[in-house]
Formats: sequence, C-alpha cells, structure tokens
Amino acid sequence: TPKSFSCYLLYQLFLSVFIIALPVAVAFIVGLLEPMLMPVVIFIGIYAILALMMFGPANKHTANDNTSGVITLMEIMASLPLDKRKEVAFVFFDLEEMGLFGSSGFASKHKKEMKDKLLLNFDCVSDGDTILFAVKNSAKKYIPALEKSFVSNENFTVDIASKGVFYPSDQANFKAGVGVAALNYSKKLRTLYMDKIHTDKDRVFNEENIEFLTAGAIR
Repeated sequence: TPKSFSCYLLYQLFLSVFIIALPVAVAFIVGLLEPMLMPVVIFIGIYAILALMMFGPANKHTANDNTSGVITLMEIMASLPLDKRKEVAFVFFDLEEMGLFGSSGFASKHKKEMKDKLLLNFDCVSDGDTILFAVKNSAKKYIPALEKSFVSNENFTVDIASKGVFYPSDQANFKAGVGVAALNYSKKLRTLYMDKIHTDKDRVFNEENIEFLTAGAIR
C-alpha cells in the first residue's frame, strides 16, 4: 500500500506478530515440561523463521515480482531506436530482496555518473491497471517529462506522485530515482495496493502493461 503508510505499518506489524507468535506458542508447550528452555526456544524459533524467509527455497512463481520488470527492460532495449541507444543505460539489479545490495553497489561505484540522472526502476509492473510513479523529491524536475511520456488512457491510470508515497525498492539508492509499479485500487481501503507477490499466486502477467510502459519509456 505505497500511498497509505498507515496500512503499510499495520501489515509490517502483523508480520512481526506472526514471526513472534509461533515460537512463543511452541515455547509455551515446551515450558510445560522444562520452563528454563522457553527463552531458548523463542530465540531459536524467531531466527529460524527469519532465516527461512531470507535464505529458504526460492519462490517458483515470480511473474510480477520481478519477471515483469526484467521483461520490460528487455522490451525497451529491443524497441529503442538505434540512434538513441547510446543515450541510455540498462541495469539489472540483483539482491533487492536482501536489502537493495545490487543497486547500492552500483550507486556507490557510479556516484559521479548518476548524479542528478533520472533512474526509472521497473519493479512489479504486470498486475494492476494503475501505474504508479513514486518520484523522490530530488527527482521532481523530471515530472513534466514523465507526464508527457506516460499518459492515462481507457486501460491504464497513471499516478505520478512525489508526496505521500512510499515504495521500497532499488530507486531509493539514487538521488533522481523513480519507482514504477502496477497497482490495483481497493474500494474498502480506499487506496492502491499490491498483492500476490512472494507467494505461489504471483502468476499474473499482463502483456498490455509491458507494452504501455515500453511505449512510454521510448517517448
């Protein structure tokens, strides 16, 4: 919920409670037999769940997160006119889920080259008809160009926002970074949201989204 920070915090709180609740429940059962082992079980349980989340089996279904972003870059590369290709750099960042390590390394190595340069980060762009552009305050000068290039139509709504938006992804490591994501609108929550990612339901890949973003990026 990148435009509802309160919902985002509640979701993170829910995850934290889940991570703690399961080891506590196991520790309670163990404590009935040996109370001294309760804190040990809780400690090991919490770290075991965190380790499983970070280093466990990879999700086999990644249509939106982030096969869609990779395909978008490849489509732009293939469609870009030959005389424009020297003006653009295409970078595929790794280890985003682990803590933005790939983009952080690139930003550190190319700090001079990336100073004030626009970076469009396509992350989860194939499931949703609202295309959000999360613009950092230091990249606001690029908003007119984005508005001219990506225009809402009967199929897509373009939402270019620099205030009240939080989208944690690789653009965070760049001064003029813009996160691009496809979202759906929840009438109940009255906010934009993304779901299915990090689960076996991440199978939605709308090619129309890729075509829309490719055409806009080339413009």
